Amino acid sequence: MKKILLFILLIYVSSSYAVMCPTNFKTIEQGETLQSIINKCGTPTSQSTYTKQSQISGQIGSQYGGATGTSNNGVANIYGTSTGFSAGRVETVTTQITELRYNHSVLIFENGLLVEMYR
Repeated sequence: MKKILLFILLIYVSSSYAVMCPTNFKTIEQGETLQSIINKCGTPTSQSTYTKQSQISGQIGSQYGGATGTSNNGVANIYGTSTGFSAGRVETVTTQITELRYNHSVLIFENGLLVEMYR
């Protein structure tokens, strides 16, 4: 009985963040690359790319994956950039946004990585 419960839980947890391609039943996950999604889902009906610039200020810089910036109460989190801030310093972070449209679904990528999907 414990093995069956563990198996069911494993399936549930592993598929929590995965969704299906809008065009077929292949699994895609947040964080996959733009080219990987196109390979799995096929050619989109439309594709648009633009850049977004954000100005952030704060005291702390961190290095993670992606490349977006947020500022909360003067503390900055920059993903993809390693920066140390001094008080009052302002940085501009540029993010490339790509939208893939498959009929009624839109997949949003930031700097080539899947971040959101709307149906």
